[in-house]
Amino acid sequence: MNTKEGADDRRARRLAAEASVRACQMEVERADHRATLMLAGEFDASCVLRFERLLRETLEDPVKCMVLDMREVTFVDSTGLALLLRTEAASRQDGFELEIVRSPAAAVRSALEASGLERVLPFVNGST
Repeated sequence: MNTKEGADDRRARRLAAEASVRACQMEVERADHRATLMLAGEFDASCVLRFERLLRETLEDPVKCMVLDMREVTFVDSTGLALLLRTEAASRQDGFELEIVRSPAAAVRSALEASGLERVLPFVNGST
């Protein structure tokens, strides 16, 4: 591989990593025994490792309530839906209340309705 191809490959990998971070943004706020995980962008396969790590770290200190705030999520795929199901299973296993704040994005609403998860998961409207 010549130097130009190597530089092009490195640049492509860097751009892909940056796009992944921009596509899926997460932030945690804690207050008392309540944790709010704010999600933004695309909730898909690009965020699995970061979401699982952040959730694990957040739950290291027990919480009574975990809020997944999806108001800024613009897209969700089957991987994102599976992450929601796993988080709900963790809430039952670990004994904390889970609230999922709905996204107003049509693509997210459609995915939740088509999958049936809108009727199964503990969704709430607006801020909690």
